[in-house]
This record gives sequence, structure tokens and C-alpha cells, in this order.
Amino acid sequence: MGLHLSTETRIRLSGSPIARVYARTHEWMYRVSGGRLGARIRGEGREAGPPVLLLTTTGRRTGKIRTSPLLYLRAGQDLVVAASNAGNPKAPKWWYNLQTDPHAVVQMGSERLRVVATEVTGPRRDDLWRQYLQMYESLREYQHATARPIPLAALRRVERTRA
Repeated sequence: MGLHLSTETRIRLSGSPIARVYARTHEWMYRVSGGRLGARIRGEGREAGPPVLLLTTTGRRTGKIRTSPLLYLRAGQDLVVAASNAGNPKAPKWWYNLQTDPHAVVQMGSERLRVVATEVTGPRRDDLWRQYLQMYESLREYQHATARPIPLAALRRVERTRA
């Protein structure tokens, strides 16, 4: 999507009704266009910004299906996502959902993949964190804005599905 917000504004708006409408609109555009719209974010100083996928999890309390557009980093067979929640004190709901049920569905373009999530820890996390920062510098500001360590989740395909 073409809207560019400063990191400070993204942090302040995260979790607000405006942010939820923005995320739902992004998800809708992505799905309707088969990923032709919304597959990258802009405004990070590059022509083609970081890639975006749709992560669908099951709500840990409600059991409802929840979808979030997320930036991702390819790392071998894994798709790595950061549970930054734009630097807010609490991790995003999708992170807690994955803690309860690590099985999820990812959409990249028109392709949908069943995945299993695992938290990335230790030296691999350090390496992937550096790679993620190279792709998306704002993650550094999100980490400075919160006292909690921002988790990284590796999403690994378990089976193909159709969109």
C-alpha cells in the first residue's frame, strides 16, 4: 500500500481502530488481487519495499480465524516474521495465537501454504535479526520503543493448499 507513516506514528497507532481498519483493508486488497496489491510495503527508502504475507491463525481464546498482513524474511525453507507490534509493550495477538496453536496458513501472492511456527532463538535468532534489520530498519526503532525482546517466528511449510 502506498501510505507512508513515520515509525513514531506507526508505534502510536498500533492496536488502534485506525490500525485495525488499515490491516483489514490491506488484507482485503491482498486477497482480492491475489497479492498483486499489498505484497510489498513502501516508504522504507527502496523502490521495492519489504515483502508482505498474510498469516492466518486461530484465536487462542475465541477459536476464530484471524489474519494479519506481516513483513517476512526468507531464510532457507523458513519464512521469518517479527512479533514487533510496532514496538508496543505487548506482542501482537497472532504471536500469542501461535504460542497456543503453532499451525497456521500463510498466503504469498495467490499461493496458500500450511505452516508450523517455531520461535527462533540463540545464535540463529541473532543472525536472522541482523538480516531482518537490513530488510526493515524500523524494526530497530520498534525494539527501542519496548522493554520486551521482539520474538522472531520461523514459519515452515507442511503442506500446499489452494487460494
